[in-house]
Amino acid sequence: MIEILQKIVTAPTIISVLLVVCVIILCILLQRLKERYKRRHGEEQGGRETAARVTFGVLKFLILFIGCLTILQVNGVNVSGMFAGLGIASAIVGLALQDFLKDIIMGVNILSDHFFSMGECVEYNGREGVIVGMTLKTTKIGDLDDFSVTTVCNRNISEIRRLGDRLDIDVPLPYGVSVEKAAEALEKISETVKAFPDVTGCGLAGTESFESSAILYRLRITCEAKKRADVRHAANRAIQEGLRDAGIAIPFNQLDVHFDRAE
Repeated sequence: MIEILQKIVTAPTIISVLLVVCVIILCILLQRLKERYKRRHGEEQGGRETAARVTFGVLKFLILFIGCLTILQVNGVNVSGMFAGLGIASAIVGLALQDFLKDIIMGVNILSDHFFSMGECVEYNGREGVIVGMTLKTTKIGDLDDFSVTTVCNRNISEIRRLGDRLDIDVPLPYGVSVEKAAEALEKISETVKAFPDVTGCGLAGTESFESSAILYRLRITCEAKKRADVRHAANRAIQEGLRDAGIAIPFNQLDVHFDRAE
């Protein structure tokens, strides 16, 4: 009886089932650990959360990978010989997966070099957003304007620019407005913008450039990066109202056409 039980217990099928159960249990425990970590550090953002997400993802992949290899080995598959016999096939697969490998390598670089972290604001393809998800392969960016989510492969991460807390808005004023009048109007606008709840500072940075139909004056606003879109909209409204109250019209592109009369 004991010998029969030993044969049953040591049968490859039973061992495989036990291994599958162990893998499932480990994955469940890992998921619970992840949820417990999120509850404990739910309010925290930055490098700690980014590292945790990537670490949990890597551990889950390793558990599944090692479990599959062990099950194959138990059922008589020569795993070592299988890897050794890949040869040219592995090279072909490597070429086919080179973009995938680039994503993984860049994901590791992002984590180790702290390119950015969860919750940080970035700019991608001219759109501003916040990092809402990250793995070793991809990074997800939530748009600050329309709340859409863009998924970016990590190999393209060089195109992502991390935003600071400074927001510059260029205000066009006509050439006919004196420097003193322009400065007075923009200083009043700066005081209005500075009173916004999400703004910590605002001031006239100076003259930015001389355009064909206007002089550009730059307002420099300090605010939380996540609030840039809302602050920009409110500041533009304040600029319109402030220039209206000051009696200054916002210029538009003008074109002078000269006709020569034929004699």
